[in-house]
Amino acid sequence: MPRERGETIFQDATAPAVVAAVPALRTAATGGRFTSAPAKVRGPPQLISARTPKRQVTSAYAVISDKLQRSRYATSVLRPHLRACVAAAALVLGLSSCSSAALSALTTPSSSSAAAGGGTTSTTGTSSGHALLRVHDPRRVTGTIPAHCTFRDGGQLPDPKCTPGAVDPAVTQGNLRSTICHPGYTKTVRPSASQTDRFKFEVAYPAYGEPHSKKTELDHLVSLELGGANDAANLWPEYPPTPNPKDKVENALHAAICDGKVTLKAAQNAIASNWETAERKLGLS
Repeated sequence: MPRERGETIFQDATAPAVVAAVPALRTAATGGRFTSAPAKVRGPPQLISARTPKRQVTSAYAVISDKLQRSRYATSVLRPHLRACVAAAALVLGLSSCSSAALSALTTPSSSSAAAGGGTTSTTGTSSGHALLRVHDPRRVTGTIPAHCTFRDGGQLPDPKCTPGAVDPAVTQGNLRSTICHPGYTKTVRPSASQTDRFKFEVAYPAYGEPHSKKTELDHLVSLELGGANDAANLWPEYPPTPNPKDKVENALHAAICDGKVTLKAAQNAIASNWETAERKLGLS
């Protein structure tokens, strides 16, 4: 078909797609994003009226073609000021997450601690607020005592920082008849005299500042008959006389546990806190 003067004809296959893309592009521009490219429109090449100025048609074609090309390669593109806002928000959230993770890592306690000497340990609380260790160490002394320990009540009570007390988690309220309430139980868990003597003179005496010549008894704060452990946290050089009045309290609490008058945990916490007031605190005197 011959071309008349002043007439422009689009012969390429892009023209129908460009014309069909105009409504979608107009909607996308007002909505802040571009949509995917529209499907091609089947049909013969379209003829633009000769009355349309060539410069205007060419300019419109360039603008629409540019938007169409961009839509094919970038879906959901935000405007520049929106992209800046999203980037800032992501940065703030990222820094916040990093800070929280770092703080959590710094403040979370380790769960891998264990008593020196191979005992299995955990902790529970006493009525006095001191940690009562749970150490399973039958027939052996475990752990150590920190230096500079101070007696309380004229030597009748140990330093709670050095000797807070420790119990054997193998002894429970449910197995009393086969453990502490069973005759001969303490013989199955008591360490040898050589172990206790070595601990007494090499660890306990120096920690409490006692001379080796002083006659004291290495005592279990929570006695073995009450489910006490052999850990250093439960051992201290007890002042004379021997037998000590504390022994009577231990026997009374043992009987109360086995008779069902008090619970195992209540008795352990009471004697670890203060053996002098344990019976009164438990309503046994």
